[in-house]
Amino acid sequence: MAPSKRINKETVCMLAPQILDWCMMTYSGYTTDISIEIDYCKKPKTKDYALYDFTDRNITVMYNVSNTPKKLITAIIHEYTHSLQNHGWYYRYHNLVGYWNNPYELAARKKESEWIECYNDIFKSNIK
Repeated sequence: MAPSKRINKETVCMLAPQILDWCMMTYSGYTTDISIEIDYCKKPKTKDYALYDFTDRNITVMYNVSNTPKKLITAIIHEYTHSLQNHGWYYRYHNLVGYWNNPYELAARKKESEWIECYNDIFKSNIK
């Protein structure tokens, strides 16, 4: 399947946990207590492909926005990166320099560039 081809909710639900597992093993070397859920974004024009909740340690993927393999992978990689970051410092940076210049956001956006490795490991074996 092409990275830019639209995928349905069922496929997102099947692949999201596998992508999260890939992130845990690739970036941490072990699994953690992070959960993942799939939701519907009521404002699809938003840039929020997914969200990470530091308190609940949960990634919520907006399936109608993260609806291609590339978008789904980059969203989960981005939010998983936040799970490895310090909650308090995230908000300190946010208050000091804003969202776009927050070093934790910059790091998460940079990590997204590794999406092709996950795609090659997971998508090619699951979708024909």
